[in-house]
Amino acid sequence: MQLPFEDALLSRFHLLFFIYKPGIEEFKKISKSILTKSKSKIKDEDIEFVKEYITYALKIKVSFPSEFEPDITNIVAKIKSNENKYARPISPRFVIGLMRMCKALARSRLSSKIERKDLDKAQEILEKSLEWKM
Repeated sequence: MQLPFEDALLSRFHLLFFIYKPGIEEFKKISKSILTKSKSKIKDEDIEFVKEYITYALKIKVSFPSEFEPDITNIVAKIKSNENKYARPISPRFVIGLMRMCKALARSRLSSKIERKDLDKAQEILEKSLEWKM
């Protein structure tokens, strides 16, 4: 599949998820689901809590431990070796994206330390973002 974007532009995004138009039957199911579900109102205190949580989390300084550097290298090399099956090129920016995802996952746990589970989850998310199915 050819994408109507230059590789240089696509490489600027750490995550890409392709969304396809649903067929008529799938569209009917989506429409029915929307019509039958009532929308719940989000409480003001919940909105305030989320704002405070994000503000606090953004202040956490997360550093990338050197112990995971070989893992990052291996993950990126594995993905790069299968680059031809993805809709976008795998550039050095991919390493930056993987590291940022790890930091974001640690920060979401309000931790200043990246753990193995952060690296595993970041890898999973990035690999899923590379998949594309028709």
